[in-house]
Amino acid sequence: VSGGQGPVSSIDEFYGLEGFAIDFADYQTCKTYPDDSTDDLYFSLEATAGKTLLVLKFQITNESAQSAVLDMLSLKPVLRLQINGERNVGVMQTMLLDDIVSYKGTLAAGESINLVLLAQIEESYEGNITQIALNMRKSDASESQKLILLQ
Repeated sequence: VSGGQGPVSSIDEFYGLEGFAIDFADYQTCKTYPDDSTDDLYFSLEATAGKTLLVLKFQITNESAQSAVLDMLSLKPVLRLQINGERNVGVMQTMLLDDIVSYKGTLAAGESINLVLLAQIEESYEGNITQIALNMRKSDASESQKLILLQ
């Protein structure tokens, strides 16, 4: 941990997102994301051979009394995941509309949306994930923080 703030308990706190709450909801592993096979799907990701996709799901809520813009894209968050306290993996940057790293949109007062964070991990982790930590760094490298999502 670096910087003068001390430990934080959430992504929104670390990146100073006033009025928003970003809560880790769940995770899944899969070969393709999204797994929707409808014709209106424009973009999807597929894991390479020997790998699987780790999809972290977050619920973002506008807790303010008015509409507000959530602009994660301008924050340029630098994120890495640590799986089971042993393996660090980079987070994928995608063109998915629900990718938390590149999301920019307006949420009405009290509105919640679901966004994801994706990483490609070894197939051997499938069904064997016991801990997930999110290593966050600000784009100017002034601060970094580790946030335990699953323990």
